[in-house]
Amino acid sequence: MNRTEFLLLEDTNDFIRWLTLHLPTLPIHLKVLDSDFVPKGIDCHVEGIEAVQALYQWKGDWQTVSFKLRRMRLRLRLATLFGSESATHEVCKAILTWGGVDGAEEFLELKRKDNDLIGYLKRTARLLALDQEQRLRELTKDQILRFDAGMTKIHAIFDKTGSPIFDGRVGAAISMLYLMYRKHRTSPLPPALSFAWGPGRGHQIRNPRHLGLGYDGTPQLSTKSRHLWAKRQLQLGWIIRAVLENSKLFVHIPRLTDRCHAFEAGLFMMGYDLRCMVPNGFSIEPPPKLKDRRRQRAIQK
Repeated sequence: MNRTEFLLLEDTNDFIRWLTLHLPTLPIHLKVLDSDFVPKGIDCHVEGIEAVQALYQWKGDWQTVSFKLRRMRLRLRLATLFGSESATHEVCKAILTWGGVDGAEEFLELKRKDNDLIGYLKRTARLLALDQEQRLRELTKDQILRFDAGMTKIHAIFDKTGSPIFDGRVGAAISMLYLMYRKHRTSPLPPALSFAWGPGRGHQIRNPRHLGLGYDGTPQLSTKSRHLWAKRQLQLGWIIRAVLENSKLFVHIPRLTDRCHAFEAGLFMMGYDLRCMVPNGFSIEPPPKLKDRRRQRAIQK
């Protein structure tokens, strides 16, 4: 299945329409505890993904972070353009540091030693590009050698078409939105999409099932299913571009690729804790195992 065929699926098409209709006014209670990444925390009621994106925080606001990302994107492209494996490796490590993740370090080092880091990034870029007609079946384990919270950032920053960073928060947000859309369908239709979420470091709810509101669970992101993770990134990118091409969301941003990243930033903030997306959500207690995990980490510190 290629991009055109994917977007013509009835379920995909209806989901895009639902997002186009509801995302501009969706009520959100954005509540994020203070941390190194969100120093002052957030507790604010807003409407719509644009208002959520305006509250973006990750060691800085969106203006600060998007500037950092543009610099890293330029550095990475120049390093690959000049064929420098060492410079490419350094930028990739800087991206991991910015993202607060380090799981891909060994993989990147091995690719650098094999003199294939640039080659691998270019081969994968072709598979993740949002404006091509590659088929989903091309994203296999033989082609996608590693995919995790670090590699999704590297691939998205290297991409030129607006490919989103598909981390646990973004995955949680789009999973929840898809289930909200499915719940409000007036006619039954086999689901065509399967998104996935990643756990938080505290007691946030990232799996829709943990809300206790009758939503189905969704898979958890796994490096063992690295090709599926990459496919989800590609499918989400196709959906984001379709929504933006059919709506006025982030229309004040001139370039489509930058609009895509702003959209992704909104999902990122919504995905911190899915309770923000349901009425009186923060009256919902997290499952005991999430509380226990938070308590154990606090003791270890």
